[in-house]
Amino acid sequence: MEKERHRQLAVTDKLTNIKNRNGLYEYAENKLIKSLNADKPVIIAMCDIDKFKSFNDTYGHDAGDIVLQHVAKILKDNVRLQDGVFRYGGEEFVLILNGIEKAEAYDIAEQIRSIVENTPCDIGNGKTANATISIGLEQVAAQRANKSNIYSLIDNAKSQADKLLYVAKETGRNKVVFNKSEMLDKSAPKQEKPPDIAGLEMSENKGKFTASELDDYQESALDFINKFKNFGNERT
Repeated sequence: MEKERHRQLAVTDKLTNIKNRNGLYEYAENKLIKSLNADKPVIIAMCDIDKFKSFNDTYGHDAGDIVLQHVAKILKDNVRLQDGVFRYGGEEFVLILNGIEKAEAYDIAEQIRSIVENTPCDIGNGKTANATISIGLEQVAAQRANKSNIYSLIDNAKSQADKLLYVAKETGRNKVVFNKSEMLDKSAPKQEKPPDIAGLEMSENKGKFTASELDDYQESALDFINKFKNFGNERT
């Protein structure tokens, strides 16, 4: 009993009461190896609270902690039982959507984004605040998994999702971004169409962008993608 209590403490984030980074890798080992070996898709969603540093500077760290708890609860309440929700560090969270196609994962992520935006958070002293989050989605490589490679499979997908999260941040925040080219029906005839942001699909509080609406972001987003190899850790 005591040993199990210590294990739970080791894999749980004390502030938000969801799993932490250690819990993520425990979940991957216990749940995702089986899913990947059964050819079930696994989606990683990197989620980051927008302008969190500015919020802390304005309202204080106690209010910031309340917002972290608020967002963590929304994430946990809006995924399925088989999914995983983790605080990865700071204002960054990871969702693992287990056994779900990316199109459906996108809908879940967009629903979560909208709920966060539209659910006021009581930060005390009669004040409320509305947070927003940006999300990048990536699918874990479909291959045989075991205890030797599951961590690298998760880390590779997380790294790609992180890059898409960066695009969401740099093109306005408060949106979901994924590589929509991976979701195209390969058997469908190719049609000529105006270029979009290098195959990226986005959402914002008004819904999905159209190809024409994406034009405003095309030049800057392509530049960000070209610089992904030098991608740093700093976000706002």
